[in-house]
Amino acid sequence: MTVPPLISGTRLCAAVDVDDGAARVVEIDAGPPPLEVIVIRRDGDWIGYYNRCRHMAVPLNMLATVFVAGEALVCDHHGARFRVGDGYCTTGPCKGESLIPVALRERDGTIVVA
Repeated sequence: MTVPPLISGTRLCAAVDVDDGAARVVEIDAGPPPLEVIVIRRDGDWIGYYNRCRHMAVPLNMLATVFVAGEALVCDHHGARFRVGDGYCTTGPCKGESLIPVALRERDGTIVVA
């Protein structure tokens, strides 16, 4: 699966929009089609991934809006579980593959692509 590179400094969301331990999907008009990035806040750090399952290239939250389950991101299409910290798939049809990371940073209260 190939995705276009994101431009450093691209604004994703306000830091206050993502609670610690939570995730949010943000659409970026980088297309066509537009891309979605999963923005995760974990212990004050920011983690990002393209919102595409490695099995079928569908959004992880294709059928629902909540897809974080403890320490895993869950693809609600077929149940694949990806570790939050590194995107590695631990169970499901794409076991052993990883989500594509997006480097993030906080700048003046805004989460941007690093």
